[in-house]
Amino acid sequence: MMARPFSLVILTSASGWRGSGISFSKIARGLAQRGHRTRVVATYSKVAAAFVAQDVPVTELELRKTGFREVARLSSLLAAQDADIIMADTPRDLRLSVLAGLLSRCLVVYRYNLNYRRPRTHLGDRLYGKGVSGTVYQSEFIERDARAESVRYSGRSYRIPNGFDTRVFAPDEAEGAAFRARLSISPDDALVVSAGKLVAGKRLDRGIEALARVRLEHRRLTYLLCGDGPEELHLHQMASRLGVRLVITGMIDQKGVRGAYNAADAVLHTGRETFGNVVGEAMSCGRPLVCVHEGACPEVVGAAGILVPPDDADALASAVAGLLNDAERRRIIGSAARHRIEQVFSIDQMVSGYESMFVDLLAGRKRGRRPAGSALLHR
Repeated sequence: MMARPFSLVILTSASGWRGSGISFSKIARGLAQRGHRTRVVATYSKVAAAFVAQDVPVTELELRKTGFREVARLSSLLAAQDADIIMADTPRDLRLSVLAGLLSRCLVVYRYNLNYRRPRTHLGDRLYGKGVSGTVYQSEFIERDARAESVRYSGRSYRIPNGFDTRVFAPDEAEGAAFRARLSISPDDALVVSAGKLVAGKRLDRGIEALARVRLEHRRLTYLLCGDGPEELHLHQMASRLGVRLVITGMIDQKGVRGAYNAADAVLHTGRETFGNVVGEAMSCGRPLVCVHEGACPEVVGAAGILVPPDDADALASAVAGLLNDAERRRIIGSAARHRIEQVFSIDQMVSGYESMFVDLLAGRKRGRRPAGSALLHR
């Protein structure tokens, strides 16, 4: 039975496209295909442009503060969209959403994200937490992380992992070869790829330190980072000091990052993640993955990849070298990785999870109750 159409606004003040932007675009497009009205509000121009490239309706608003003008701007947009729900990305987005939601009378959903900064826990934030109708967690790890905060969020909790379109992210040798050619990376090079925002929290320095210890016979090793960010100069300097051949693409679109995965002999993930879009995308492309045993990545990888202790550079180097020296093992692990995404983390399951959550919350408002408890909509 088709759900009654609703109007959703997604608010993100993220400065980078990877992570939240990727999954929000999938949610917005998937719900729109099911007849719901969706719009993203972005704070940064390059993020707004990335949503446009994904055919997602987007409005760019200057919302870098939590003041009266920002609340008024957001409230006006909610009214113009006749929004039933606003879903917030960051703690600041949540504060703006709750204040604007009071004026527009739409429900506020907080998609809790990993916060590398110490959370604010003063009275104001606790009051904002009470304005939440529902909180969605992308993994068991991030739900535990939220429970450790002193801020509590009202309403019902939902766990909805990310999903991946295996038609878009799929093995493609020709695409991988073309990507290598564009970046002048030899077909004979051993290529290790990481993707994500170049920030300290992603711990890309772990990858450089590990690859400096990898020794290969008759093959040159190249480490490719897909992304941009404030750590770029530091990473270049570290790689130069340790003798690692490093290539950084800068901000990269979906086609580009898909080409990078398909060009890779192995994908390396070194950060503590809320969920790990990079991990799921690489697995969907059938790439063998080495991942630190930290954050939500073990939940995504399961037995379809190699998990190593997060601060053991020798173990990380050994795992990568083992893959680079064994083509058959790469093939077996890559095949298992794609199968896991197809069976456990499909995009249809994710979109259904969000649709069910929003329908549930709106039904509760119609009946005059605030939903309580928790629900696991997809696992």
